[in-house]
Amino acid sequence: MKRVILSAAALMIGTIAFAQTNDSDVVQSGTANEATVVQAGNINVSKVLQQGGSENEATVTQTGVNNNSKVEQAGSQPNRVQRNLATIVQTGNDNVSFVRSQDGEENDNTTTQVGFVNDAYVKQIGSRNASTIDQQGDDNEARSTVTFSDGNTSTISQDGNGNVSRTAQTFGPARGDGGGNTSTVTVTGDDNDAFTNQAGGLNTSTIKQNRDLNLSNVDQVGDGNTSSIDQRSSFNDADVDQNGNDNRSTVIQNESDIAVTSQSGNDNGARIRQLSRFNKGYITQTGDGNNADVRQFGNDDNLSNLTQDGIGNRSDVEQFGGNNESTITSTGDGNINVVNQGNQSIGNQARSFDSDSSIIQLGNMNRGTINQFGNGQISTVTQTGNGNAATVTQSN
Repeated sequence: MKRVILSAAALMIGTIAFAQTNDSDVVQSGTANEATVVQAGNINVSKVLQQGGSENEATVTQTGVNNNSKVEQAGSQPNRVQRNLATIVQTGNDNVSFVRSQDGEENDNTTTQVGFVNDAYVKQIGSRNASTIDQQGDDNEARSTVTFSDGNTSTISQDGNGNVSRTAQTFGPARGDGGGNTSTVTVTGDDNDAFTNQAGGLNTSTIKQNRDLNLSNVDQVGDGNTSSIDQRSSFNDADVDQNGNDNRSTVIQNESDIAVTSQSGNDNGARIRQLSRFNKGYITQTGDGNNADVRQFGNDDNLSNLTQDGIGNRSDVEQFGGNNESTITSTGDGNINVVNQGNQSIGNQARSFDSDSSIIQLGNMNRGTINQFGNGQISTVTQTGNGNAATVTQSN
C-alpha cells in the first residue's frame, strides 16, 4: 500500500514539473551562426531557425508565463542570409513575438515587450533594414514589414493598452527601386491606431499620438516625401496620402479634430494646425509646387476645404473663432488666396463666429483675399481668367 502511495505522489510531482516546463527549439545550418535563449518562468516557448547563411545572431530572453517567440533567419536563397541580428526580450505573460524571414544581409531587429498579451510581428526581405519595436502595457499590437527593399528603418514605441501600429515598407515603382524609407511611430495612451505605408525611396513619416482613441493613416508612394502627424489629445483622425516626389505634409491636432491631406504631384506643401476642438480640415493638391496652410484655433467646430489643381498656387486659411466655414477651389497656375476668419494679431483679438467664405479661381495669377470679423459674415469671390485681384473685408 505504501508503494502505491509513493508512486502516486511521484506522478503528481512529475505532472506539476511538466506543466511548468519551458520549451526551446534551435535549428541551425550554415556557418558561424549564433543563438542564445534564456527563459525564466513557466510554459514559455522559443523557436529559432537559422538556415543556410552565415554569421547570423539570434538572442531571446523571456521572463514570465506563456510567452511565445519565433525567429527565422532564412530565405529562398540561403547563401545570401548573412550577418542578420534579431533580439527579442519579453517580460510578462502571454506575449507573442515573431521575427520572420530575415532574407538578405545585415538586417537588424530589436523587439521588447513588457506587460500582458502583447503581439509583435517583423518581416524583413531585403538588406540593411532596421526594425525596433518597444511595447509597454497590455494588449498592444505592432507590425513591421519590409518587402524587397533595402536600407529601411522602422521604429514603433507604444506605451499604454490596446494600441495598434502597422508599418509596411516596400519597393517602388519596380522591384529593386527605392529603399531608405524611415517610419517612426510614438504612442502614449490607450486604444490608438497608427498605420504607415511607404512604397518608393527616401520617404519619411513621423506619427506621435498622446492620450486615447486617435487614428493616423499615412500612405506614401514615390520618393522623398515627408509626413508629420502630431495628435496631442484624444479622438483625433488624420489621413495623409502622398503620391509623387518631394511632397511635404504637417498635421497638428488638439482634440476630436479631423484632418485629411491628399497630394498628387511633386514638391507640394500642406500644413493643417487644429489647436482647438471638433475642427475639420481638408487639403487636396494636384500638380507641382503648390502650398497650402490651414490654422484653426480659438474656438471649436471650424471647417476648411481647400483644393489646388495646377502649378505654384498658394493658399492660406486662418480661422480664429468657431463655427466658421471656408472653401477654396483654385484651378490654374500661380494663384494666391487668403482667408482670415478672425484675427489674433498683437493688439487685435477679433474673433469670427458662424461666418462663411468661398473663393473660386479658374485661370492664372489671380489673387483673392477675404477678411471676416464678427458674426455671421458671408462672402463669395469668383475669378475667371488671368491676373484678377479681389479683396473683401467684413466686420460687425
